[in-house]
Parts: sequence; C-alpha cells; structure tokens
Amino acid sequence: MPKVYTIGIRQVPKIRCDRVLNIGITVDRRAPERRPFQLKTVTRTLQKVLKHVVIIYQDDFYKPDDQIPVDPTTQLANWDCPEALDFDRLRQTIQYTRQNHGRLPPEYSSTEVRNTHDGSSSVSDATLQGLRAMFHARHDDIFVLVDGFILYHDPSVAAEFDSKLFFIASYATLKQRRESRKGYTTADGYWVDPPEYFDKIVWPECVRWNKRFLDNTQTDHDALVIDTDKHTIVQAVEATAQKVLDSLAEP
Repeated sequence: MPKVYTIGIRQVPKIRCDRVLNIGITVDRRAPERRPFQLKTVTRTLQKVLKHVVIIYQDDFYKPDDQIPVDPTTQLANWDCPEALDFDRLRQTIQYTRQNHGRLPPEYSSTEVRNTHDGSSSVSDATLQGLRAMFHARHDDIFVLVDGFILYHDPSVAAEFDSKLFFIASYATLKQRRESRKGYTTADGYWVDPPEYFDKIVWPECVRWNKRFLDNTQTDHDALVIDTDKHTIVQAVEATAQKVLDSLAEP
C-alpha cells in the first residue's frame, strides 16, 4: 500500500496511503555569495525527482496586511516575525493533506507556486537521474514538502514534521537575495521593502528566531543543518534526499 510523506511543498494526485511523512525545509544564515543557492532549488529539484509530490509554502500563510505587527522601534511593518504568520492555518493545511492522502485543502491557493525563478535548472540531468534511482522503491508513495523560513517556531506545526532540514546562509547572501526582489504579493496588496529594511527588520528577526539552529552546541531540534558555505547545490540536494530516505526507514 502506498504511503504519504510530507517534506514541505505543493500538489499531488488522489492516491490512498497509510502514512504521511512530513519533512520541513527551511533556510537561514550562512550561504556563500559565490553560489546562487535558494531554498526553492532544493524543493523544486525534489519535485522533479519524486513521482507524487505536494508543496505547501509558508509564505502563503501570512495574516491580512492590517494584522501585520509594527516594530516599536522603527515603526515599520514586521513581516519577518512569527506573529505575522497564521500558524494555525498552516498546521491545519498540513494535517488535512496528511489525512486526505496528499490532497491539498480546496481553499488553499498559492501565489508562491507561480515563482519560477527557483534555480532548479542548475541541477544536471545526470544528478536528477541519480536521485530518482535513490527513490525507485518509493515510486508509489506521496511526499509533502513544506517550504518556509521559520517553520519550526510554533510547537504545534513543528510536531507535524517527521523530518526537518535547515539550510544556513550568510548575511551577505540573504541581503543580496532580499534586496534583488522588487516586492511581494500580500494577502491584500503588494509590499515593497523600505530602505534599510533588511538591516533593521529582516536580519535581526532572522537571527532571533533561528538562534538554536545556528548554535552548533544545541542538538535538541532534530533538524539536519546543511551549511551551504561547505556544500554545493548538488551536495545539498543529495544530503536532503538522504535525510528523507533515512526518515522513511524509521518506524
């Protein structure tokens, strides 16, 4: 009987399964400037490799614009704190997908799925073929990939994941990536970062909420931390695939 495994992404056929493996994939602090590493490179590559894949994007779970907290120091809207996100709805979406064998809730509509600048084209066909061979015995199973930036902050959401991955990236890389985007579609409109928004809001929040993953002495989070300063994109994808397979071997 096919099984369902959740990893952190979107879309899947109606296949009956008796187990869901939730795998969260998130990114933070120390990626090298010389490689255009993106979180979506990993998730979209897995989407090409796995036969049945669902992707859920945390960015689709922001609260309405008028409910985004205002930073008391800068008086700027803070889109990078946990309070800006609807974790209850995210948890319910993950649970629904598990209980319904890889089918997303009918009301779930993603804006992130239309973002095609994901870097997955940099992964060669030979690498994709090798990854498909790794999952050959799992071709009937369903994988749900959950892609986000503070996935593990809320305990009720973190508890949904059978496997967790965390990519660390440098200040310079994250700043360049953030400032290269023109803006973001929000629940009620469009947001453009004000000047110095990365240094005043994004980076401090990034460090604040992901500190335990960045401290090498803390191992209570159960996440595989992949340092992209030390790994190529291909190595990061292969490490992710192995982490998924290791999770499948667990009872």
